[in-house]
Amino acid sequence: MINKTPKKSQTGLYMKKSNPKKKTKKGVAFKLSVNGEIKDVTFEQLSLMNNLDLTALVRLLVEKKIIKMDELVAMVGVVGVKKDCY
Repeated sequence: MINKTPKKSQTGLYMKKSNPKKKTKKGVAFKLSVNGEIKDVTFEQLSLMNNLDLTALVRLLVEKKIIKMDELVAMVGVVGVKKDCY
């Protein structure tokens, strides 16, 4: 028997991917359960959340002197070049 209960993330939120076979609102990436209330998360919202998370992570790494900003910029350039290959 398959457990269809969504897994609880580290943030305490429940996430479940949208079923592509079911009719859902256009652009819904997944459904999110917060305190028992189901909310749709769009790809635009997901993109924004990822961007904010990455910004916070980079700032923290730079503030803690784990990485230097110029090293980050150089790596972004390397990754950007590799991304163009595929």
